[in-house]
Amino acid sequence: MQKIINSLLLLTKNLNNQNNKLIELDDVLLQVLERFEGKLKEKNLKLHIENFEKVLFTGDKNLIYVVFSNLIENAIKYTPENKNIYVSLYQDSNIHFIVEDEGIGIKKEEISKITDEFYRIEKSRNKKTEGFGLGLSIVKKIVEFYNGKIIISSEVNKDTKVEVVF
Repeated sequence: MQKIINSLLLLTKNLNNQNNKLIELDDVLLQVLERFEGKLKEKNLKLHIENFEKVLFTGDKNLIYVVFSNLIENAIKYTPENKNIYVSLYQDSNIHFIVEDEGIGIKKEEISKITDEFYRIEKSRNKKTEGFGLGLSIVKKIVEFYNGKIIISSEVNKDTKVEVVF
């Protein structure tokens, strides 16, 4: 509960204050990846950095950290042991941050709902999984605040790919 309250307070504070500065997204992503090294090892998950570039972005570092952190954490949470997670950060005409896992996947009819507040997929299968269904809704709000979009594709028992485009 404390984690939810802190996330909501951070979101409200930062969206209202608009503490936008030029930040290096690659540095923020490296900080997030370091944070989750232990959880990756616990599940024996292999992290593959597919495409990684220095990318500059005008925004709030704390908000971008929340986006990266939530998406990486979800990939770890929903990927069984001994599988792979793939991460990319690059820029063409847009900035792309992609997390793809070999996890449990999401039913097609659920994909459009998973960014809704308090929505949790098949509550019965999530009894062991912590969370209140707020993480992706917070990510969506932050991404939309920066005029970005989230593209989610998935196949049950195969993979999930989440792409953030700014």
